[in-house]
Amino acid sequence: LCTEGSPELLERIAENRHSWPSTLACLSYQALAEIRIAAAGNPNTPLASIMIMVKDENPDVRFSMAEDANLPEDALNILAADDNPFVKLRAENTLQRIDIEKKLKLVESENTLQ
Repeated sequence: LCTEGSPELLERIAENRHSWPSTLACLSYQALAEIRIAAAGNPNTPLASIMIMVKDENPDVRFSMAEDANLPEDALNILAADDNPFVKLRAENTLQRIDIEKKLKLVESENTLQ
């Protein structure tokens, strides 16, 4: 399933939140960056595939991943050390946003307890 079909179909499968993790893992190796980007943004993509894609040779794949606040922080930290300054900055901004959101949730929970 992950090797047959038009690039558009494979991209739609990679975007589909009902796609199986094994299918998404296979799609994460597709030649077209658009398909890999779609697979990287799917929450069902296995962590092992995500950790490989953060080192993808195509900076567009890494740049797209660097904005995803749902990625594990380990993956975002790798992207924040990327050689590409655009990927690096985007990942740093995402990590800062996650940190701010955590702090806001902490303040909100403290205020609810009072």
